[in-house]
Amino acid sequence: MLGIYLAMLDTPEEKSKFEVLYKEYRSIMYNHAYGILKDKYLAEDAVHNAFLKLTKNLEKVNEIKCKETRNYLVILVRGAAINFYNQNKKIVSIDELDDTDTLDLPELIENRLERERVFEIISNMDNKYSDILMLKLFYDCSNEEVAQSLNINPEHVSIRFFRAKEKLKKLIIEEYGNDRP
Repeated sequence: MLGIYLAMLDTPEEKSKFEVLYKEYRSIMYNHAYGILKDKYLAEDAVHNAFLKLTKNLEKVNEIKCKETRNYLVILVRGAAINFYNQNKKIVSIDELDDTDTLDLPELIENRLERERVFEIISNMDNKYSDILMLKLFYDCSNEEVAQSLNINPEHVSIRFFRAKEKLKKLIIEEYGNDRP
């Protein structure tokens, strides 16, 4: 399989980077997919789809062995696995918009300490919210890229992002009151 992915990449640097990522994270990604799907063939398909998406977004990965890269790859495979799960169960979820105030997240994560604390808080949130916040805030993905990564309708990205920001705002206020991390 690795050869197929490498053929999709242009430069030797991209191929080398991808090969290291593949060898380092393939089993972790498989375990996450299998945990959702409980089927080894579907889990392998989910990993395959996640790696296909990675070939198109390889520039989003800066360091090979770091928590952010691991999280990004887990988010990709989780989205692929959930897509397979939903296809097999014929489940479609549609998020609804609520009308609470939004949090100015770029302002909140302006310095390194705040960014690390916000990253921790987001990591502890429900996956459907943490995935979208991570992709949008820490990987600077567009709505279309998020939709592709999570296998959701592009219109749902902004709705889910809005709801995720509201959840994050509540968590920050619960933890710090009006003081920011």
